Amino acid sequence: MNILYALQGTGNGHVARALEIVPILNNRGQVDVVVSGDESQVALPFEVMKHYRGITFKMNKTGGISLWKSLIHFRLVTFLRDVWSCPVKNYDLVIVDFEPVVAWACVLRGVKSVGMSHQLAVLAPKAPKAAEGRLLGMAILKYYAPTYDQVGFHFRKYNKRIYGPVIRSEVRELQPRKRGFYLVYLPAYSLEHLSAYFRAFPEIRWKIFTRHTIQKTEEGNVKAYPIDQEKFLKALKNCSGVICGAGFELPAEALYLQKKVMVVPIKGQYEQACNALSLQELGVPVLHELNPQSVASVQTWIDNKQEVAIDFSDKTSFIIDRVIIRNCLQSQLV
Repeated sequence: MNILYALQGTGNGHVARALEIVPILNNRGQVDVVVSGDESQVALPFEVMKHYRGITFKMNKTGGISLWKSLIHFRLVTFLRDVWSCPVKNYDLVIVDFEPVVAWACVLRGVKSVGMSHQLAVLAPKAPKAAEGRLLGMAILKYYAPTYDQVGFHFRKYNKRIYGPVIRSEVRELQPRKRGFYLVYLPAYSLEHLSAYFRAFPEIRWKIFTRHTIQKTEEGNVKAYPIDQEKFLKALKNCSGVICGAGFELPAEALYLQKKVMVVPIKGQYEQACNALSLQELGVPVLHELNPQSVASVQTWIDNKQEVAIDFSDKTSFIIDRVIIRNCLQSQLV
């Protein structure tokens, strides 16, 4: 069986999920991997057949999406050319993790692709929806990478086709400790902004991981590190808590390791606004702004315990086999 697996490369979560899914697919058939976008800091340990430019949303330095930068970066002609030339008809199974080139190539060629992503779970009728920006946000989630069949991943099981997070093996194998410092990963903010904010907690040690530095720096109680997966996982293992964006994989990994979590949704990112609501239902506090007014909320979070119940069982192989039966074997029997 020839399988095409397409993933969005603009977020670490998609890549982290691929680390678990692709090896399983390799045991089920011949797999080609394509990626679009270039914002992930997690390296792929397997060959990528094609790297598309795709559609990338760019960030400003104060925690939000910059529509202007995103439009400048987008190349419509390149995108249309990639969609037209993508050889999706060569495969028995096409799986899409929120990747637009392959998704739209399947629509164009009449190929029934399977979506496997967190974004599909956000679309579920019973999943929490943020009110602000709902019309545009839902449209982007629905039409950015449309697929014929859908499997979703979320913090809660909002329907029978939604499963819990895919936790990568290297995180499952960690033996978590609490060493008294707090980990910060907020890539939408500049290092200057983050450093100034967390110096307001002089008795707390902070470790910030950011793409905005190429070497380790230290300023008072705040240490900043360039993105390095080995050092990041070590910090995740040993920290007492995590402050991060309201994405999917990192909050899930932190909760799996029984760390306290506080999330700061990216402004203008509808998916993260919805994730924040889902996490709030689980008892995870949400911070909407890193400013002097929010310092008290962070201190309260530091001072209090946090217990969150979530299903972390590994069902990845089961999910893959269900997808194959539903989309390949059943069609052969008809």
